[in-house]
Parts: sequence; structure tokens; C-alpha cells
Amino acid sequence: MLNLSLELNSITISNYVDEMKNGGTPRRNIEEYWKNGTIPWIKTGEINNSLIINNSEFITEEGLKNSSAKLLPYNSVIMALYGKGTAGRVGLLKFKATTNQACCAMICEDKYKAKYLYFYLLYAQPQIELFANGSVQQNLSKDILADFKINIPKNYVDLKRIVYILNNIDEKIENLKNTNKKIIL
Repeated sequence: MLNLSLELNSITISNYVDEMKNGGTPRRNIEEYWKNGTIPWIKTGEINNSLIINNSEFITEEGLKNSSAKLLPYNSVIMALYGKGTAGRVGLLKFKATTNQACCAMICEDKYKAKYLYFYLLYAQPQIELFANGSVQQNLSKDILADFKINIPKNYVDLKRIVYILNNIDEKIENLKNTNKKIIL
């Protein structure tokens, strides 16, 4: 049974994660950076408050070397920083990939910490969106995210339990979505 009287610490994201990185876009007019690319490249439109399990574009090794794009590890938590309707969306990367500069990657070497952060940011999304600024397009920044405070259990075992429970709920929701798609077809 889950203990509902958890002791929590409040900590900034920058103090919780091992590393934070913005992405980058190789120059589009240089064909060698894109043609026959094999390195996944994620755009904000592919971040939809869910696991990131596929993408639509790829860059080459040359594109990676000659741009500010960075290869991100599996289980990186990615947040869209700007875009109408996309700023504040979060995803959990399920393969190694790069992102464009409109994304911020939050990297935790511990998979449970990463998954907890992902779930927490889903929960805190309305709060985070309040920090977005801009008259034409709402923008967040890596610095805004770095200073955003999250509540984490003092006990690592409690953190793992929370992740386990939320992960099971998330899997059941995905199964129901897939069942509904089959029924509609």
C-alpha cells in the first residue's frame, strides 16, 4: 500500500537533473547534413505529453558535428520551449536522438528519476505554461526550467513506488487508446 504521508523536498530542476541541454538545427541548405541521415532529430511538434517513440526527420553525422545539435540519451525528458500550443509540452525519449533548439532536454542518469521528472512535469504543465512569455508566441527558456521547483520524495524507495504506480496507470491508458483505435477502424 502506498504511504500517502510522504516527506518531500522542494528542489530546482537544475539541482535534480544531471544535465540540461538545448538542441540545435543543422543548416538546411547543406544537403550533407540531412540527406540519408540516420540520427533521429526531434521537433517540438513531435512532443505530445507522451513517450517519444518515433520521429519524422534524421540528420547525418556531419550535421551533428557541424551544428549545435547534441545526441541525447535514452530516457531524456524533453520539453518544448516555444510554439503556439506546444510550449510546455513534455515527452520521454525512448531512443537516442537529437532535437531542434526549441527543445530543452533534462537528463537524469537514473531511469526512475527521469520517469519521475516526466510525470511531475506532466502534472505541473499548467504552472510551467504561466512562465511562458512573448506577445506573438509563448516562449519558455532553459533558465526558466532550471529554476522551476519540483517536489520529490525524500526517500528514493518512495520515488520508485510512485513511478511504478504512475507507469502502470500510463500503460493502461495507452492500452485503452490502442483498443479504441481498433474499434474505430
